[in-house]
Amino acid sequence: DSNDGLTTSSPWKTVAKVSSFTSLAAGDQVLFNRGEVFYGKLIINNSGSSGNPITIGAYGSGANPVITGFTTVSSWTNLGGNIWESTSAVSSLSSCNMVAINGVNTPMGRYPNTGYLTYQSFSGNTSITSSSLSGTPNWTGAELVVKKSRWNMERSLIVSQSGGTLTFAPSSSINCRNNFGFFIQNDSRTLDQQNEWYFNSSSGKIRIYSLSSPTNVLVA
Repeated sequence: DSNDGLTTSSPWKTVAKVSSFTSLAAGDQVLFNRGEVFYGKLIINNSGSSGNPITIGAYGSGANPVITGFTTVSSWTNLGGNIWESTSAVSSLSSCNMVAINGVNTPMGRYPNTGYLTYQSFSGNTSITSSSLSGTPNWTGAELVVKKSRWNMERSLIVSQSGGTLTFAPSSSINCRNNFGFFIQNDSRTLDQQNEWYFNSSSGKIRIYSLSSPTNVLVA
């Protein structure tokens, strides 16, 4: 990024450098090398003019360049039980909503693996009680996905559990409804099928259930 960025032999390296540059002018071109992947968001700080735009394009040969919000996770620690954890933090964000493995958008782990559990009663928009839960395991800290109507599902942090009752942080003012469904996700204990994942917001690390060391993992 200390290059002048004016020729193919002295290009800038990162999208961040382009985004920090405030001297683009009408008629300028920003060209990305074909065959390469660039991480980050592209911010153009100035405008072109009618008939004389600022052009975003490509140079070189090969596949078109890609600008992506994905980061590659390549180093893993084996925790045992087919659970692998990224050796380093993969994000500083509080949540992770998308992971692609071998080019496939892959869902996080959930309990149950398919379908819903049913809650028989509720208290407003902060707790549900289900005969499907015994209190073991205790799902405090996991994420509850609760169905409140036929068209409404909400995600909430489980703040405590007592027996079959889950108390959660309300995500809206809408009350629950007896005998509707729910499932639990984003907890390491839900990982029991190939490529299911869990993101730990405290450590910034991701865990994946895999019979061998995970490969081709991209995290948004």
